[in-house]
Amino acid sequence: MANEKGKDCECLACSLFLAALIWAGALALNTHLWSVWPGWCSPVLGLLVTAVTGEIILGPLLDYIKGQMKSKMGGYAEVIPSFCDGDEKNSAKWHAIVSDSGGGIWIGRFERILFFGAAYVSAWAIVGGWLALKVASKWESWKVVGDIAGADLANPKLDFYVARRQWATLGYVGFLIGTLTNGFVAYVCVLIARWPT
Repeated sequence: MANEKGKDCECLACSLFLAALIWAGALALNTHLWSVWPGWCSPVLGLLVTAVTGEIILGPLLDYIKGQMKSKMGGYAEVIPSFCDGDEKNSAKWHAIVSDSGGGIWIGRFERILFFGAAYVSAWAIVGGWLALKVASKWESWKVVGDIAGADLANPKLDFYVARRQWATLGYVGFLIGTLTNGFVAYVCVLIARWPT
């Protein structure tokens, strides 16, 4: 476990360093391109850098944060609840429930591009509308997934409620950290794209 934490931390540090190098290179390139082809190169370069650096930063950042959380949680979100022990069918179902479907990755990619475009043209209402749509679409699902209000403390399946709650917490953290990181990356890239002006 300690080795995994160190590996996640090293991976995150390398990703941040690489993103900083890409941002610095893009800033230098944009300054040069602006003198040659003013206007259209900056937003295209900013868009490409947004897409690339978001891919580089976000995965390692989420792995690191979720790894830190899992170590404090006791790993319930990855452990099969005891009522599944010995039952391969239920174990497979639990793993299917808690495994990542990959949909969030594609939404995040779209979100980064949307944030960049909206920030570049100062269309903040688009960002606000997107955030409202995201919250509205997740509201009920997080409420249902993380709800443990009806949990009976004497129930032998209590570890299911604990596992479900911790799984919901990890998902919620990914949702928030992903959105904040996408916004940050897009804004930095807008600053780079606007640099010479």
